[in-house]
Amino acid sequence: MKFLQSLYWNQYYELKQKGKEQAARKNGTVLSTVAIMANSSVLLGFLIFFFPDIGDGIMDLLEDAFGPRGGRTMGQILGAILFASIYFVIHFTLGKPEKFDRMMESFLSLSEEEQLIASKQGLRYFMISLLLVALPLLQLVFS
Repeated sequence: MKFLQSLYWNQYYELKQKGKEQAARKNGTVLSTVAIMANSSVLLGFLIFFFPDIGDGIMDLLEDAFGPRGGRTMGQILGAILFASIYFVIHFTLGKPEKFDRMMESFLSLSEEEQLIASKQGLRYFMISLLLVALPLLQLVFS
C-alpha cells in the first residue's frame, strides 16, 4: 500500500512543477494499475516456472473460455479485462477524491527533501516492477 501511495506522490510531485497537479490522481491510478499487473505477471511466471501443471491448467481454462482463438487475441482480451478490473478497484479505493486529498495532505506536510525522497521511492517501485517483467524477455533475446 505504501508503494502505491508513493506512486501517487510521485505523480503529484512531478506534475505540480508543471502546473498539472489535477492529473496526478488519474496518472497515479494508471501507474498503480500497471505496477500491480506487472507484479502479478511476474508472480504468475514464477508459479508456472516452479509448478508447470498450473500453466497447463491456465491454458486449458483459457482454451475452454475463448475457444481455438490465437494466443494474441486471448492475451489482448484478458489483458483488457484485467486492466479494467484492477483500475476500477484502485480508482474506487486509493483514487477516491477524499482518499487522494488525504494522501496529498500528508505528502505536503513533509519537508521538500522528504517529498523528493518519497517521490523517488514511487518512481523506483514502478521501474523495478517493469524491470522484473522485462528480465525474462531480455534473457530470451540475448541467449
